Amino acid sequence: MELAKVYKHEVGENVGEWLLRMWDGGADSVQLNAREALCMGQLTLHPQLMQVLRRVREIGGNFSLFDMVQHAIIVAFPSSNDIEPISPWSKPRDAITRIRVMGCVVGLNKDNWEGPDMEEFTARMRSRFLKSAPMEMKASLLSLLGSLGNNVKVHQRTTYLAEIGELESESNPRKGVFAANRTREEMVEPIEGEKQGKFRNKTRL
Repeated sequence: MELAKVYKHEVGENVGEWLLRMWDGGADSVQLNAREALCMGQLTLHPQLMQVLRRVREIGGNFSLFDMVQHAIIVAFPSSNDIEPISPWSKPRDAITRIRVMGCVVGLNKDNWEGPDMEEFTARMRSRFLKSAPMEMKASLLSLLGSLGNNVKVHQRTTYLAEIGELESESNPRKGVFAANRTREEMVEPIEGEKQGKFRNKTRL
């Protein structure tokens, strides 16, 4: 099925990031019965998930593609530590993805789940997020994340980080929370009339 190609677990893709990609891709609205689920073929090459998904597909009734994968992840990975990415991140979009993945993990065992963006951004999530942040950004991020107070949803945190990243990029890409982790290409613009691939700094020192 074409759906299997769209939602297939990519090689090297973190399980939590795969779950988030499925949510963003509308997998919760893809309704399947056991026969249709079997026809999809292999969604992942992860041995534990493959085994659980094989058993889930033998269950009768209808279910969403997202629920099927979510259930398989719960069974295959009893600890959330095995699902969340642990590698350091460096760019604003990676930071936002990391927080939203945490929202997916927190919601694994919840009924009537409304999605990662509606989860509360807890102290545990903040601690794990800062742990994977670049060392030079930890102090600034701690201040920024604490400025919104408590009882804040994931989408409020990620929107705030996105706005900070955009403002810094537009005003002065060499300064701010994310400046130390921007690539050279993100801080320069083409010079009119020069050959393609030639750049100059937006801000002269």
